[in-house]
This record gives sequence, structure tokens and C-alpha cells, in this order.
Amino acid sequence: MVRANLLAAVSEKAIGEVINVASGRSASLIELIGILKQLIGSDVEIEHQAPRAGDLRASSADISKGRELLGYEAKVRLEDGLASLVSSLRGASARAA
Repeated sequence: MVRANLLAAVSEKAIGEVINVASGRSASLIELIGILKQLIGSDVEIEHQAPRAGDLRASSADISKGRELLGYEAKVRLEDGLASLVSSLRGASARAA
């Protein structure tokens, strides 16, 4: 996200444009929960319920405009980004205690 914003800040092509910033790959909620459970060492079980009206089954950002205008490509894997986030939150929690 930061790199995309820095690229946009110096790009003449990005002026006035709305550009999606994402990894270019989808991840299911179950996948995200699984990664987070592993990172924090949790054994909490997922409780599945029937979908509600309006629930999205899948969603993915189109990053082609960012690629075209900024040369943007995601460089951090989802797992690594979440690991960094968990580490930062743990550090902030420890400092606040």
C-alpha cells in the first residue's frame, strides 16, 4: 500500500485517477482465518452458518490500472503481510502494557 501511494505521488499519469491497490489474487475468509490462527497459535474452530442475503461469495480487486499507470505489482505475500501485522500489534500491545 505504501509503495503504491509513493508511486502515485510522483506519477503524472495518476493525477485525478482512482486506482485499486491489492495483491491481484483473492483469498477466502476461511483462508485468512487459517493463516491468522497459525500465526497467533489459536485453535479456535470456525463456526459455519448459512449465507445471508447479499453476502458476496467472492471478490477481487482489478489492479490492471495500477499496473498500467504506476508499474505497481504487489511485492509482499499475504502470509508475510499478515505475519508483519501480527508482530506489529503484539509489539504495540507489549509497549502499552
